[in-house]
Amino acid sequence: MSQKPNVDALQKRVQELSEAVEISNNNQELLRENLTILERQLSDEGWERLGSGTTRDFTQFARPALYDSARLYWLKNPLIRRAELVQALYVFAQGMTVKADHPTVDEALQRFIEDRANYNAFTGHQAWMINEAVVTLSGNLFLSLFTNPSTGRVIIRQIPLYEIVDIITDPEDSNTVWYYKRSYTINEFTPALGNVSPKVATAYYPDWRYNPDPDDRPDTIGTDKVHWDAPVYHAKVNCLPDMKYGVSELYSCLDWAKAYKTHLENGHKIWEALASFAFKMTTKGG
Repeated sequence: MSQKPNVDALQKRVQELSEAVEISNNNQELLRENLTILERQLSDEGWERLGSGTTRDFTQFARPALYDSARLYWLKNPLIRRAELVQALYVFAQGMTVKADHPTVDEALQRFIEDRANYNAFTGHQAWMINEAVVTLSGNLFLSLFTNPSTGRVIIRQIPLYEIVDIITDPEDSNTVWYYKRSYTINEFTPALGNVSPKVATAYYPDWRYNPDPDDRPDTIGTDKVHWDAPVYHAKVNCLPDMKYGVSELYSCLDWAKAYKTHLENGHKIWEALASFAFKMTTKGG
């Protein structure tokens, strides 16, 4: 003899399961929201906390993040763009002339300035304006001086801030820089296959003022090559003496630029609302 199922009990059980599923979904959504908040807080810490222990610089995570934010606002915010452009024009608008008093030195200097490889990257007017923007946006300019010992030719190339992952100084004098540690991507091209294979590489570059005895010049640090033929000149701005890296000159005004943007957007919404209200109050009778 079969027993009829208890309909009320089944309905109650279904209701309990439905509530459990809803609670589970809510918990998952809450978890996702909390993770988002934590990630945002982590990002904020990277911006606000310069570091811990003896360091006084922004973290390796925060430096490119700040640079990216400054670049973005330089591209789209007219106030930030204008501020950078006015500074660059004030310095380089009419150009400049560099000469040496000694004829032989001046000849070598002019040959360096007029070298097409240097003119496009460093000595030309357009290069001055671009490098000025880089310094303003990132607070740093890393110039590698590739030197040919046999001819004396020097070619300047800029190393992006993203690639300089550490600056090694004299253990007893933090103001004396020894090496710049660079981590970068090499895009190896294979003609037979027609494809590009990215490969991460690490290398060290000496500071242009660091000139140890030949016996004290290691070919490698660990397993990474030291490029003694390409010393680096580092220009940094908007920093204190105990900071290895410079800080974007726009850092102090980014929040104000964002706030002013929001202020203009809110004002536009208010005027739109007022215009809509005035339109609705207009009648045939005036």
